[in-house]
Amino acid sequence: MATLPPLDVSAEDRAVLEGRFRAHTSEQHMVVRARVVLMAADGHPNPRIAAATGLSGQGGGPLAAPLCQRRAGGAV
Repeated sequence: MATLPPLDVSAEDRAVLEGRFRAHTSEQHMVVRARVVLMAADGHPNPRIAAATGLSGQGGGPLAAPLCQRRAGGAV
């Protein structure tokens, strides 16, 4: 299985994502999305992210896509 490099997440974005992940008032889908992006930023492979979040093996890709598009200059 190919290993992807860790997702590049700025310190500011990481702080926002960690806040969403830890907040008791966050909607569940936002918590899962934040966890997927944080795990990808830490270099975890998709199967590990999927197992930790209950998503399918490819499930994290669409959740991290908006951040990747923004990093590439695309619309969020």
